[in-house]
Amino acid sequence: MSQVTKRTEKSIITAMFSLLQKKPFEKITVGDICDEALINHSTFYRYFNDKYSLLHAVFSYLLDDLLNNTSNAKTIVYQIADFMEKNSKFMHHISPQYQTKANLYPEFRSILRDIVKTKSADPESQSDPLIKMITESDSQN
Repeated sequence: MSQVTKRTEKSIITAMFSLLQKKPFEKITVGDICDEALINHSTFYRYFNDKYSLLHAVFSYLLDDLLNNTSNAKTIVYQIADFMEKNSKFMHHISPQYQTKANLYPEFRSILRDIVKTKSADPESQSDPLIKMITESDSQN
């Protein structure tokens, strides 16, 4: 992936995240996202099928960042709490109580499961305390 491609994709993801700080997911249009990212519609659709696939990328970006910054098992709960606090408006605007058509909670769980599955298969992530804790808990159930 070229630097321009990475930068454009990150710009679109950041635009969606920024919009979710301001209003509920259902009220955000592809036009809003394009305006926020300073791109045209064709550029948006070159990277994402719709705003749901973009939301998947936003979740992945945020959760991957959280997992990559996990230093030890003792601080995981604090990191998650800090993440929730730091992103409270985002979390508020994707919560099921503010969605009339889309329940985004299953999507969020699916993304988290995919990230953990990918990380647990990566040899470099085997020492990650969060991955280790999840992997060990799965083997006991």
